[in-house]
Amino acid sequence: MAKDMTDSLSWVRLNVGGKLFCTTIGTLTLREPDSMLAAMFSGRHTLKHEDGYVLIDRDGDYFGYILNWLRDGDVPALEAHAYKQLLKEAEYFQLSGLIDGIQISDFTRIEVIKCIQSSVTRFRGVNLSGLDLSKLDLSSIDFSYACLRNVSFSCANLYRARFWKADIDGATFCDSDLRESVFTKAKIGGVSFVGANLERTNFSCANLEGATFCDSDLRESVFTEAKIGGVSFVGANLGANLRDTNFSRANLERTNFSRANLSGAFHKGAFSPDYTRRVIFDNATLEKCEFVKSNIREASLTSARLINCSFVEADLSNANLQDADVTNTNLEGAILKQASMMGIKLSNTNLKGAIL
Repeated sequence: MAKDMTDSLSWVRLNVGGKLFCTTIGTLTLREPDSMLAAMFSGRHTLKHEDGYVLIDRDGDYFGYILNWLRDGDVPALEAHAYKQLLKEAEYFQLSGLIDGIQISDFTRIEVIKCIQSSVTRFRGVNLSGLDLSKLDLSSIDFSYACLRNVSFSCANLYRARFWKADIDGATFCDSDLRESVFTKAKIGGVSFVGANLERTNFSCANLEGATFCDSDLRESVFTEAKIGGVSFVGANLGANLRDTNFSRANLERTNFSRANLSGAFHKGAFSPDYTRRVIFDNATLEKCEFVKSNIREASLTSARLINCSFVEADLSNANLQDADVTNTNLEGAILKQASMMGIKLSNTNLKGAIL
C-alpha cells in the first residue's frame, strides 16, 4: 500500500464517516500539498483500513464537497449553515485554498428581516453570501461593496436598491422589482435576472459577463462601458421610454438579443419637438451577437463593430448604421427601410431578402 501512495494515478477507496468514496492519490495530494490529506496519503504514514477502505472519522456528508474542491477548485454554492459545516471540515483537513474561498454570511435571513423591521437601510460591505432573501421588501437598501455571492433575491422588492461595487456573482434576481436600482461597477457574472423589472437601472462599468436577462424589462437602463460578453437578452424588452437605453462603448461580444424588443418610437413631447427614444450602441463592440427577429427600430449603431453578427429577419427600420462595420454579418430578411447606412462596411455581408 505504501508503494501505491507515491503514485498520483493510483486509486484509493475511502470510508468517511460511513460514506464510501473512490478517488486518486493525485486528487488528494496535488491541489493542497500542505494539507492533512496530502500528508496522510504521502506514503509516509500508516493508515487504518477495513474491507479495502481507508477509514477517516469525519462527516461523510461534506467530504464529497471536499473531493470536488480538490478535483476542480470550485467552491460549491450552499446555504449559509452548510458553509459553516464545510468550513469546519476544510479547517480540519487544513485546506487553505478552500477555507479562503468559503464565504460565510455575517447575517441569517431572520437577522436581515429584523434589521429591515428596525428601519436599517444600509448593508454596506457586509457579507450576505448564500442567503435566501427572496420575496422580501428590500427597497432603497444600500448593498454597496457587499458580498452577495449566490444570494437569492427572487421575487424581492429591490426598488431603488444600491449595489455599487458589490460582488454579486451567482446571485438570482428572477422576477424581482429592481426599478431605478444601481449596479455601477458591480461584479455580476453569471447572475440571473430572468423576468425581472429593471426599468431605469444603471449598470455602468459593471461586469455582467454570462448574466441572463431573458424576458426582463430593461427600458431606459444604462450599460455605458459595461462588460456584457456572453449575456443573454432573449425576449427582453429594451425599448426606451423618455430616455435611451445606453450601450455606448460597451463590449457585447457573443451576446444574444434574439426576439428582444430594442425599438425606439419617435416621440414629440413637451421636452423637445424632435426627441427620439431609441437604444444606443454607438461605438459598441457587438461581434458574434445574435439579433434574430429582434425589434431594433430607430436604434443608433454609429461606428459599432457588428462583425459576424446575425440580424436575420430583424427590424432595423430608421436605424442609424453610419460607419458601422457589418463584415461577415447575416442580414438575411432584415428590414432596413430608411436606415442610415452612410460609410457602412459591407464586406461579405449577406443581404439576401433584406428590405432596403
